[in-house]
Amino acid sequence: MQVFEISFECGNKVGGIHTVISSKAGEMVRLFGEDYICIGFYNERRAREEVIPEKVPEEWRDIFEELEGEGIKCTYGKWLKGGKARIILVDSKEFESKKVNEIKTEHWIKYKIDSLFAGEDYNEPVAWGYAVGKLVEKIGSFPFIAHFHEWLSGSALLYLNERIPNLPSVFTTHATFFARVKGASVEDVKRLKEEEIERRAKELGIIAKHQMEKICAEKAKVVTTVSDITKIEVEKILGRKVDVITYNALDISAMKNYEDIIAEAEMLRERLEKFLIAYFSPYYGVEVKDKPILFTSGRYEFWNKGFDLFIESLGKLNERLKGKTEVFAFILVPSDVGEGKEEITENILLFDRLEEILDEKFEETKKKILDKIGKGEKIGVKDIIEEELIANISGIVSKMKRKGLPPLCPFRLNYDERSDLILENLRRYGLKNRKEDAVKVIFYPKYLKTSDELLRLSYKEFLEAADIGIFMSRYEPFGYTPLEASVYITCSITSDYGGFGNLIRKYGRERKGVWVIHAVNREREDVIEEIAKVLENLCLLSREKLEELKINARKSVEIFDWRYMVKNYLDAYRLALERAGIKRQLIN
Repeated sequence: MQVFEISFECGNKVGGIHTVISSKAGEMVRLFGEDYICIGFYNERRAREEVIPEKVPEEWRDIFEELEGEGIKCTYGKWLKGGKARIILVDSKEFESKKVNEIKTEHWIKYKIDSLFAGEDYNEPVAWGYAVGKLVEKIGSFPFIAHFHEWLSGSALLYLNERIPNLPSVFTTHATFFARVKGASVEDVKRLKEEEIERRAKELGIIAKHQMEKICAEKAKVVTTVSDITKIEVEKILGRKVDVITYNALDISAMKNYEDIIAEAEMLRERLEKFLIAYFSPYYGVEVKDKPILFTSGRYEFWNKGFDLFIESLGKLNERLKGKTEVFAFILVPSDVGEGKEEITENILLFDRLEEILDEKFEETKKKILDKIGKGEKIGVKDIIEEELIANISGIVSKMKRKGLPPLCPFRLNYDERSDLILENLRRYGLKNRKEDAVKVIFYPKYLKTSDELLRLSYKEFLEAADIGIFMSRYEPFGYTPLEASVYITCSITSDYGGFGNLIRKYGRERKGVWVIHAVNREREDVIEEIAKVLENLCLLSREKLEELKINARKSVEIFDWRYMVKNYLDAYRLALERAGIKRQLIN
């Protein structure tokens, strides 16, 4: 049986939904083979990165040509980042320019979706979805499963639902648009009254998107969401009972195993420690070897992502660890930045040069000593360390020496640093990178890439090199960051605001390398105190014990593999077939 998975993010990386579908696609291909077909939005740059173009199947050629005559261009291929699943990317720009107002009028007449003042961010997906509906109607071999993600694919659902009334349709909302825009926590959602949701949606300027989402939830045979948290949200805001919770996962079985990560981590850790030496040692001596490396990451949503909680807990940790150990904390939060600060860039280049000289000279020295041993000659101190080498090293070190304190941020911000909330709060809680501070902090406001001029690590490489990730979002429908960190053998601290945190606790895997802080309906000060206490305990562990916990973190999350979690999607598909009155096996 054919399964059409329809999302704006198939072959078009935008956010977390891309991670969900692309990581799941390999398992879907294993189950359904050529009958699993993804349909996404055509973005030329991302299509080049993600899709291998292929010859259009013979049975679809006339259909593609017919649709192109309507202004709908379809690109067919294999989704490289999605388990090499079959994929069709739909370019609906021309179709949108011709038909979007007709589509919006139709939606108003039939469904009372108020899109009169909706802008391009509504028009584009609505026209695209309608075009996708036309495509699936023509290429689908009924009965088939049609799976729609988020309101962006909503007009495809409405189009097909009207023309195929017994369509086995599944609608997945990863988070309601209303709660996402408001950043509404579970407590906020529970307090909402039904009559105020529509009014607030109008005030927020999202009424058309909210109404599209709500009508899709009403019309779909089956509604799913990604966590117990969003189940509450969907039922309250969209007024439809959630039929199946399709928990998120990763294709862990296709990722690196323990041995490979541990082997690679040693080399990556060494690179990260070299960066820290180059960053701090020009100002004062630091002990970096095997010291705990903490981090948080995410979009620059200061309150929503819980960066305030992270920073204040670091302030407490700084006071408690003084005289006991040194800790290095990274805040990996992209912002609007320019080039690296001159003093940091220069220090790293000088450190690179110093390392090159040492590598060259020690290789020469090794050969010289082995040669002398072979000849039976005596070896003197000058054979091992030449005066010229000492002079070169001293010259470079003297150039690296700096006055003042290591900057909290190694990049120039394209706005006034005094208005930056992260920097402001670091200073407020005494995190200033003074020599006496136990916690040294680096706010790194740039996406991590191996080509980066300073850190030179990808995000996944950083995860392998680090020790503890702290992710305290106040609104997190699921929460991939702590899961991903744990997979790459890093301890994780998260909260019960997120779907992942609740699920790891439900499965009894909490505190085995993953900590879930109780934050819902709890005093802020108590939450910060608990984070600080967990961090203090972890930072004072021996390196051996910390490494053991990191491995436990990986073991704790291996249940979040699509091999196991895909069953929830299959349950949703079977229920859709049942409600459509179709008695057919889902998988041949």
